[in-house]
Amino acid sequence: RSPPEASVSNPSQSGGTTKVLNSKVLPISISVLESMQGCSKEIKLNRVVVCSECRGQKNVNMSSKGCAVCGGTDPTCRHCGGSMDAFLNSGEMVKCPKCKGKGSLSSIVHQRVKFPPNISSGFKAKLPASISKYPVVVRADVVIPMGWARVGNDLVGELRVSLEDALSGVHETVHSPVGDVEVVYYGESPLQQGDVLAVPHRGFCGGDMRLRVHVVWPTRVVHKDSLHVALQRMHHPSIRSTCSKL
Repeated sequence: RSPPEASVSNPSQSGGTTKVLNSKVLPISISVLESMQGCSKEIKLNRVVVCSECRGQKNVNMSSKGCAVCGGTDPTCRHCGGSMDAFLNSGEMVKCPKCKGKGSLSSIVHQRVKFPPNISSGFKAKLPASISKYPVVVRADVVIPMGWARVGNDLVGELRVSLEDALSGVHETVHSPVGDVEVVYYGESPLQQGDVLAVPHRGFCGGDMRLRVHVVWPTRVVHKDSLHVALQRMHHPSIRSTCSKL
């Protein structure tokens, strides 16, 4: 017998789409921040039970229950002509009116699944045995936005800086998958193309956020005064860096 049909409600996706699967393992998407902090998601499971009327046989003997369509309760029924007494011959089997000949009935069960902090894609949580007669496991899929990647426990992205900031120092707010992160770097040497800045403890499981520097060269000639101001800002003693260059 096939496993129960289940649906996963995924509010984190745009449009609130719902995936319907016939599977014992139900995937659900969670964000990077949710994987770090832990989260709770709602699962909708279509639980199938045996029909109590026909006991799974799909057909019933309706000879003692009146009309097979309305059960003798609808005066406008086309099957019995409104007489409400269209009894069937004794022993005649008809499609069960309760389950419509399926032998089973389904009901939607809402269940919340809790994911602990610091999990990776593929983490699995089991649903209680009372939810379904089949073992059901929910698998967390961590969705990392485009432009970011996970390398070990580090969250890796790109930091675009102007030529002036590369020479003098960087003070930027980076919109990352774990929220806005303030990146401040005023080092002893200017930033170069391909340098990597590490922001401690902003990755997975205590890892770092690593930002590869991309120096954006100006499309027009830079005025010498702006470069002079940038050079004056270098090695400023009152500014404390929040990251280090690897």
